[in-house]
Amino acid sequence: TCALPILIAAWRFKEPVSPLQWGLVAIGLVGTLLVAKPVDMAADVKLLLPLAFVVSYTAFQAITSRLVQTESPDTVMCYTSIVGVITLTLLLPIGWQPMAHPEGYLMLTLVAACSAVGHHVLVLAYRRAPSSVLTPYLYFQLLFATLGGMVVFGERPDGLAIIGCLMIAGSGLASAWARRQPAPGAGPLTSDTEPA
Repeated sequence: TCALPILIAAWRFKEPVSPLQWGLVAIGLVGTLLVAKPVDMAADVKLLLPLAFVVSYTAFQAITSRLVQTESPDTVMCYTSIVGVITLTLLLPIGWQPMAHPEGYLMLTLVAACSAVGHHVLVLAYRRAPSSVLTPYLYFQLLFATLGGMVVFGERPDGLAIIGCLMIAGSGLASAWARRQPAPGAGPLTSDTEPA
């Protein structure tokens, strides 16, 4: 999932990607596969919906990383909100069912608020760093989804999923470490020389 934006950024937008960054993306991708186990997904056609998510989310990330170069984060958030409201409103009559419990609407509102904050922070991140730097961090979504499944639904990950989570976390942490390293021949990064 998260490897697609870096591939698009390198191929279409000619973003420079170091061998270390490619390696970290690969490690995170392998970790993601260990957690998600896509072989199990082949048994149910409904599980192809995540594929639609991957395509649309990749498009969102690629477009966002370009828009933030010329537009303010608030403008980008406005664009994505308008597109989301129009698209989902058109799809609403197809599958909407009233919720059995009123607190479901409260939870839905909470999800929307958390998503808005998360997307705004992602837009700000794309303004400060290229896709190749941010991609390993995006793998943390799967790590937190696994933890959420444990806490909320009582699901227990198997050994491969735990190894995958460690690989995801490791690739993100290594990316942060690599980002802090000075370029060859340059002095150490300080708060005055740190990239914006």
